[in-house]
Amino acid sequence: MAERVMTGTSTNPRNRRDPDVLDAGLDRDPDDSVDVEEVSARTGRNRSRRRAPRTPVHGMRRLAWTVGSIVVVIGLIAVAYLSPLMSVRSVEVTGARTVSADEIRSAAAISQGTPLLQVDTMAAARRISVIPRIKQARVSRSYPSSLDISVTERVPVVSYGSGADRKMVDDSGFLFPPVAGDAKVPVLATGHPGPSDAATRAAVTVIAGLPAEIRDHVLTVTTDSPVNVVLRLDGNRTVDWGDADRTAQKATTLHYLLGQDGSEYNVSSPDNPAVS
Repeated sequence: MAERVMTGTSTNPRNRRDPDVLDAGLDRDPDDSVDVEEVSARTGRNRSRRRAPRTPVHGMRRLAWTVGSIVVVIGLIAVAYLSPLMSVRSVEVTGARTVSADEIRSAAAISQGTPLLQVDTMAAARRISVIPRIKQARVSRSYPSSLDISVTERVPVVSYGSGADRKMVDDSGFLFPPVAGDAKVPVLATGHPGPSDAATRAAVTVIAGLPAEIRDHVLTVTTDSPVNVVLRLDGNRTVDWGDADRTAQKATTLHYLLGQDGSEYNVSSPDNPAVS
């Protein structure tokens, strides 16, 4: 048999080496089997080691943009809080009818030139609400340089007392001083008027719920308990009303009863009224 002479580089595929595989199989016999998965794993690790690390450019830019935005916002807030550019130059008052706008501004106690963001609107509203005639107050900022004050005044439903001691009473039973121009209202006769008195609340609920054609004829409303409200009308007529329940139905019944001759009307039970 002729000898095979091998020259140059071996052509045996087993003897080839992948240039990317630095050490895979170097210590193996050419006839040994090679684990493909092992070679691939080593190849991947070696390639990863040769890659240059990436610089997180985009992340740094995003961080810089975020920090810059925060700084700008803080700067704007600081300018608004401290700068006279956004300060109080005018105070507008709406909703006032019997209380003057100047009295409301004085109670608000907000100095001209105060930066808007430094104005405590809740505290200003509480100060305005101390005015007896004011039932509710709201203070809001109107940029760039104004404050808006909106008030709701108490509306008299009945009055209590006479002369210098006379007070007006609203639908909650709250007593407050009268002012010139108040409309004529019925006089309340009760022992302990006030918002915490159940008899007072029953009386004002009845009067507030009456239609104008009946309320205009009421001179006094008397009550010694929340279930014993009595109205005295002009023409020397009285109405036994009872409690404050079913006021609308009682008013409708009384409207028809007043067309009949009589001086005493009982609508405490509107389904069974009486006239005498």
